[in-house]
Amino acid sequence: MRQEKVIAVDSGNRNIKTLNHTFPASYMESGYLPSLGGDTIIYQDKEYILDVFVYPQAFAAYLTIREKVEESKIINIIDVGGYTVDLLQLTDFKPDMKVCTSLYSGANNLFNQINEVSRSKGKQNIPDAIIEGILLREPTTLHDASSERIELVQTQADRFARELLLEISNDRLDLTEYRTVFVGGGSILLKEHIEKTGLVSKPIFVDNVRANVEGYHLLYENLNPTHTQKEA
Repeated sequence: MRQEKVIAVDSGNRNIKTLNHTFPASYMESGYLPSLGGDTIIYQDKEYILDVFVYPQAFAAYLTIREKVEESKIINIIDVGGYTVDLLQLTDFKPDMKVCTSLYSGANNLFNQINEVSRSKGKQNIPDAIIEGILLREPTTLHDASSERIELVQTQADRFARELLLEISNDRLDLTEYRTVFVGGGSILLKEHIEKTGLVSKPIFVDNVRANVEGYHLLYENLNPTHTQKEA
């Protein structure tokens, strides 16, 4: 008898997340789509036949905090990832596909900008882990890093957050009138800097890095209530 397991997966450029595990992504962006190979996946010389269900990423994360915004008629959702920033607007809890797009302005761009400035000052690149630690104000990282390095990271993050929000608000979403939900690892890193801009009047930050994958699981359960599931 074939054993079936339903696995919700959030496949990002840096990590692949399930409900309980995180794996480093091993593919390049250019090789992402072909790696699926239709309806089969070959892993460690074993072939797995799958039913694949695809749900909107930002919308999935929103479902995990829906009760916090259930009285709002229009909601902006901004999912800041590594490579992209996904934008979606909901009207009466339904996605408005006229306001649904992606920008190639993810957090990796900030990391690159930080290191460009670092090199221009005759310094070495700053490792990603150190940049993240400074942005999250981790005590050990702040204690070990030089004041110059901390100031560089914080200054560039301030600039990046402002430019990103201006790009979003000028062309796509009204951030001053409607409640805006920020999801994704990049928004967690930039929370302080987004708030500091004053460009978002009603922000809500989802600090759960597994929000999308939990949302996928909820969507699947709602659409397939009779299917036996096993979490992974």
